[in-house]
Amino acid sequence: MNAKDLIRRAESLENDRSNFKNEWQEIANYFRPIKSDITITKAEGDKSNFKKLFESSPINSVHELKSIIVGTLFNRAIKPIQIESEIEEINENDNVRDWISEFTKVLLNQLFNSKSNFERAFSEATADDIVFGTMLTLIEEGKNHPLKYTTINIKNFLIAENEENVVDYVIIKDKKTARQIMDKWGNNKEANISDKIRKAAEKEPFKVFDLQLHIMPRKERERNKIDLLNKEIAGYWVDVNNTLIIEELGWDNLPFAVGRSEKASDEVYGTSRCMMALADARQINEMSKQINEATEIILKPSLIVNTAFKNRISLRAGALNYIEDKRELAPGQRAIEQIGNIGNIPINENLLARKQENIKEIFFLDKLKVFDDARATATQIMEIRAESLRIMGDFIFSNIDYLDQLLNVSFDILFKKIYFQNENGQYVLLQNNGLFQKELPKELISNPSLKIRYQNPITQSQRMNEAVAIEKLVSYAVNIAQSNPEILDVLDFDEIVRTYSDILNVDPDLIKNPVVVEQIRQLRQQQMQMQQQLDQEQQAIQAAAIGRKSEII
Repeated sequence: MNAKDLIRRAESLENDRSNFKNEWQEIANYFRPIKSDITITKAEGDKSNFKKLFESSPINSVHELKSIIVGTLFNRAIKPIQIESEIEEINENDNVRDWISEFTKVLLNQLFNSKSNFERAFSEATADDIVFGTMLTLIEEGKNHPLKYTTINIKNFLIAENEENVVDYVIIKDKKTARQIMDKWGNNKEANISDKIRKAAEKEPFKVFDLQLHIMPRKERERNKIDLLNKEIAGYWVDVNNTLIIEELGWDNLPFAVGRSEKASDEVYGTSRCMMALADARQINEMSKQINEATEIILKPSLIVNTAFKNRISLRAGALNYIEDKRELAPGQRAIEQIGNIGNIPINENLLARKQENIKEIFFLDKLKVFDDARATATQIMEIRAESLRIMGDFIFSNIDYLDQLLNVSFDILFKKIYFQNENGQYVLLQNNGLFQKELPKELISNPSLKIRYQNPITQSQRMNEAVAIEKLVSYAVNIAQSNPEILDVLDFDEIVRTYSDILNVDPDLIKNPVVVEQIRQLRQQQMQMQQQLDQEQQAIQAAAIGRKSEII
């Protein structure tokens, strides 16, 4: 692998998406102006494109849909993840369940730590998916935090699929100053930094150089080695200006999460909601501009000034212009006359409102707003929201798939910062890792096979149907038990409570371990037996006392 070949690959992928770039540019102009520099170059801080907008409803629609998606799919108030082993039997082990519960808390704490940038990255990625139909977030170890999330601008990454239509090749385009390059690789003796960059770092530290990060499956590697250069995934930092590979990297899994909305089978990039609403956005902007102009004409109408009128004209509201001598004007003429305007602004406003409603429908906003009913239960609201998400189809599933990738990569990074694989192939706790100090259960030491199951709202809604069925079953059994108490022997109430708590995503720490429950019951049984024995002894003593008393009498 050499730098020249890698740069050619980037050029080829760049040419393949030229039509998409033109489309993205126009979409960004109306829906996401802060990223409207895809095919044009703007100076830093240039916001002149905002001046070309006469209507903000397309931008607001993106923001509203993004807020709903982010708040629904992943937020601090819920625990939408569950770690589990691929081996079913292990998941039922008490020690494994305890470890999973505690490690899940560690992962969530790291995710929502402000230093990880997860919430900002997820929010930006969701907006990119709405606007451009494709989103990509890089997940890596941070310098000051175990996890670091960076959402890449659509103009700065290229993607390619394998034969299964899965994205497994990503090129991230980057620009760094000579100073930044030396900060990143200056102390790395194996880094291949060109002399031009080294000289620039001394004389022109803020000179910018073009870089590329290529991430792809590694074709040739020694599988019995676990060093970076033999990892399953390869990475190459390329100095484009000097045609050099600066550094070669390696990962066990793809270090990124990518999401794509509705996608044609022969296309790599997704089709966004904004692409579908672009025609309406164009028309809304133009109509708003025309309405503004028409309103200004009505408020400040054009005037015809007769040439015979020689005084100074006042255009202030309510101003009166007098003529000194009416003989100066022809019969029937006024000194200043208003030009008659033809048009009907209310009709235009109705059409504008209809176009705004079209955008809301394309963005599902008409379906995502929960009805205002104070009597609605949390279950009803969840079911309505989940049904709305199901209607969203490929769009919402791209977000779910993206989160699933992101969470599993995050888990892999965090797990390997806490545990390492020794020469015997067993995973051992890294002492003083600063994150988690609990040994792996013996059932997981040799073969963890752990993965994250993202519990999305659609799945949660489906499981709520299970909860309703359980409630009906228990209620039915209790009613029958009034005439036939033995019917309750059919139900395993312990398992019912555990299954119900799992459906409701209750914190596992609130449910006692079965072993602990059994110990409590045994202790209670012993206490009851002791109490019965004491009661019997007390009764015997009382009976003996009564017998002695009767003998005396």
